[in-house]
Amino acid sequence: MKKVLIGLVVLYLLFILSVIVRENRKKDYELNSNPEITITLVEDTLTPTSVTVRIQDVSPKQNGYSSAFILQKYKEDNWQEVDPKQNIRITTPRIYYVDENHELFFTYNWEEYYGELEQGRYRLLNPMKEEGASDTTYLALEFTIA
Repeated sequence: MKKVLIGLVVLYLLFILSVIVRENRKKDYELNSNPEITITLVEDTLTPTSVTVRIQDVSPKQNGYSSAFILQKYKEDNWQEVDPKQNIRITTPRIYYVDENHELFFTYNWEEYYGELEQGRYRLLNPMKEEGASDTTYLALEFTIA
């Protein structure tokens, strides 16, 4: 009887731990809502291993954009971060600004960290800091790997 009770307690604790891990993967990122700032896919650049994006910023502020990115996949009715196949090197990303045409381009190659993406719906989050703001927000670009 004691072994059964201990087994049930262990199963219950494992269930609670799995819920905690799942909830931690649902981290919410504050998405940028400024309509003067957009991120779009550069035509014919999306592959299962990379993409080139165009950021257009016609706001009067000098906003900064990071070369870093977060990759998420839509699963179980929510966005979840894609697990890397290896540890991602932590580096201090440079901050970039739009050019005289109010544009900035980034090519993201995720193959080294994530491999070739499976079919599905994905979201790339690009960190940015609006001039004068204290918090980082994210530009979100959704795409589908077919």
